[in-house]
Amino acid sequence: MKILKLLILFLSLSFSGCIDLFGPDGPDQKYLFDVYYVNNAWGFVLNGIYIDKSGDVYSYSISQEDHISDDTLRVIQNQREVIKEGYLDLRYSFKRKFVKNIDPVLVRKKLADLYRIPLKAMSDTLGTGADMGAYIYTGYRFNGQDKTYERVDLKVTGDISYSNTSQTALDLVKWLDSELHSGGTGKTKVPGYTFRGK
Repeated sequence: MKILKLLILFLSLSFSGCIDLFGPDGPDQKYLFDVYYVNNAWGFVLNGIYIDKSGDVYSYSISQEDHISDDTLRVIQNQREVIKEGYLDLRYSFKRKFVKNIDPVLVRKKLADLYRIPLKAMSDTLGTGADMGAYIYTGYRFNGQDKTYERVDLKVTGDISYSNTSQTALDLVKWLDSELHSGGTGKTKVPGYTFRGK
């Protein structure tokens, strides 16, 4: 009888939203999704738009005109799979502008979807250009113990192109486009850059 009562209590808490059955609890995760363009061909350029845990959307932009030090540039350019939170704090501090707010409940659901993506469901990597840079859709999985983020690439187009082929990843890319697009194109518009890839 005790087990039945505990099961009923657990289920009622779950459906009331106190326990998330479908994804991480992660109340300390600050950064969720990022769509950005990066190019080093003729000087460093990084323009992007990210979503935080409150559903707030911000644009940011970094270029060589910002006269940042080589050490800071190395931190910002970090493309390793595991990233320290301080690195993202720095990256998102440049020319940051508030864009809009997305319903936090919806954002939370999309974050739970991100945690369900099979990381090995990747397409082949194709060489598709030269000096184009890269246009990247990514999400972050958070490790609260050491405050690091695992970068999960959903789609990359540019000098090289690849994507996660799972339906969940494809749906997240479509959702990001629908939430972050401008100009009626249905494609995410990163401030300061219009990508011409597929």
